Formats: sequence, C-alpha cells, structure tokens
Amino acid sequence: SWSFPERSLKKQNKATRFDTENSIAKQHPEAEHPSPKIRQKEVTYIERARRAMSCVSKADIAEIRSFVNPPPATQMVTSALMLILRGEALNWKSSKVILSNCDRLSNELATYDPSEMKTAQGKELEQFVRNSLFRPEHILPISIAGAKLCAWVLGVRTIYRWNKGLFLDDRIDPLQTFDSFD
Repeated sequence: SWSFPERSLKKQNKATRFDTENSIAKQHPEAEHPSPKIRQKEVTYIERARRAMSCVSKADIAEIRSFVNPPPATQMVTSALMLILRGEALNWKSSKVILSNCDRLSNELATYDPSEMKTAQGKELEQFVRNSLFRPEHILPISIAGAKLCAWVLGVRTIYRWNKGLFLDDRIDPLQTFDSFD
C-alpha cells in the first residue's frame, strides 16, 4: 500500500501557499500583475512538484534496492536520481550501494533542495526527461516505487527549472499518473 502525505492540494496549509506565491513573485518580477488564473496554475505546478518530492518512502527505496537486475526503466530512474544526488548518473551496481542505506537516502530525498543542483546536472537531467518513456505513467506498470522515484526526479526538475526561470516552457506534471488514486 502506498500513499502521498498530502493527498489534496486543498489540504495544504495557507503558509505554504503564501510562500509559493511569494516565490513566484520573486522569480518573475516582470510579471507584477499576472492574471489570477495564470498565477494559480503556476502555484499549483510548484505545489504538485513539492508533493512529488515527498512521495517516496523507505519501503519504496527498499523495493528498488531489492532488484538483482532491474528493468531498464528502473535503471533509467535510478541513474537520474543519482545524477541529482551524487552529481553523476551512476550504473546499477554503484546505485545499489547508495540505495542500501534506506534511512540515509530517505532523509536525502526528504531534505533535498533543488536549488543545490548545478547547471551541468540540470542539462544532463534534460537528456533523461526528453525520453518520452521517462514518465511515471510508463514506469508504473513496471514498478510503483520506480514511478514514485520518477515523480520525485520530475518534481526536483520542475522546481529547479522554475528557480532558473525556465519553468513555463513545458508542463510535465509529476503527479498526473497518481491523480486517479485520490
């Protein structure tokens, strides 16, 4: 059984929404008076990206680690994950060593700040994202845990791109696949 900590955006506290709105205003000062509809869409995408970053559990990490020879989709997700966390896309053997410490990795995932990602990592991450199969909906039939890690990666990417002012050129929703589970 799996779940997202905050299943509905309506349940998010007002302080988080206020912080997100302030962040949007700071990131895009040229749009001092965006329409409320556009502003709400931006807030929603950032909130959904943050939710995606909180959906991975220790059990998910353990499931991924349990693969002896993971499917290529799972390997692709773990390579992207290691690119973000370790600065390079690692092979399965090296990734599995890092996955072996569930507590530490779970903490890293929970506390990761997308603004820490270097520009080179962001560019390399785009190579994964350009692959149309790098989406939770394609990974879900193979592994729920893999799909949740993919959503985490896409959530990090969304916030990273937003911070760089690149957010609006595409709208990959990391949680779209999981909406039907609400």
